[in-house]
Amino acid sequence: MAHEEGERNDFRAVLGNDTAIKASWGNKLPFPDGTIVMRIAWSYGPSEENNRIFVRAQSLVPGLPTGSYPQFMVKNSKKYAANLPLRRRSKPDRNNF
Repeated sequence: MAHEEGERNDFRAVLGNDTAIKASWGNKLPFPDGTIVMRIAWSYGPSEENNRIFVRAQSLVPGLPTGSYPQFMVKNSKKYAANLPLRRRSKPDRNNF
C-alpha cells in the first residue's frame, strides 16, 4: 500500500496474480502472458478517534474508492498484439512499485 501527497491524495494498493508476483520478484521483463495486475485506490481522511489516542494529528484512514477504481492490466500478447508490453520500472522498489 502506498500514500503519496500532492495531486493524487489517496491510498493505493497494487495486486497481482501468481504469474505477476513470480515475474516481478524474478525481474522478468516484459511480464509473461497470463499476468494480471490490479490497482485499487481509496480516498482518505483523518481519524479523530486515533488522533485522540496518539494525542496529535497523525492518523489517516481509508475512505471511499476513488473515481478511477479499479484498474486492471492483462498481458495477452495474442489478444492485445497492438498494445505495448505490460512493464514496470526497470529497477524495482520492492516497497513501492
